[in-house]
Parts: sequence; structure tokens; C-alpha cells
Amino acid sequence: MPLELFVYWKVERARGAEAQTAATRMLQTLRFTQPALRSCLLRRAEESGDKITYMETYSALPAGVTPELQMAVEAAAANALVAFAGLTRHVEIFERLDPAA
Repeated sequence: MPLELFVYWKVERARGAEAQTAATRMLQTLRFTQPALRSCLLRRAEESGDKITYMETYSALPAGVTPELQMAVEAAAANALVAFAGLTRHVEIFERLDPAA
């Protein structure tokens, strides 16, 4: 079964726009350098408090997210989000069970 990657992280609300811009640029670069990659950036809805939760999603057709592709994602994130000291990315890997649309 093809694997998909889900990565969530929190950032201070005051730096949310800056983090969102950095993550968006990272995804654009990854999609350019990894043509099979499908990615998306999400923000948790209706979140209050001093932090915002973001989620990156990754899939690739037809093989799914390979270990090499995951390493490329992690390297890109380490570079793109370096300005956000203390940011911890939580990575989850899921198997796709239904046919890709």
C-alpha cells in the first residue's frame, strides 16, 4: 500500500504568518524538485491560545512516499523552518487504503 506522510507542528501565534509563508515556500520548492509529490499545508480551525497548529500532508503517485522522499521533505523542513527555534515537527506515516483519486 502507498504511504502518506502527515506532519504537524505548533508555532507562536505572533509568528504564524511568518511560519506559514516559510512552509508554503518549502512546499512549492518540494513540488518543483519532486514532480510526483502532492502536498498541502493546513491550519487547525478555530484554535485559540498563544500557539497555532499547522499540518503538512504528503503523498506521491504511484509509489507513495518513499524513504528517500521523506528524507527530502525532512531536509527541506530543517532548512525552511530553521528560524523557528524549538519547533518540533511530529511525523505520522499512514497507509492509503482506498484508490487514489
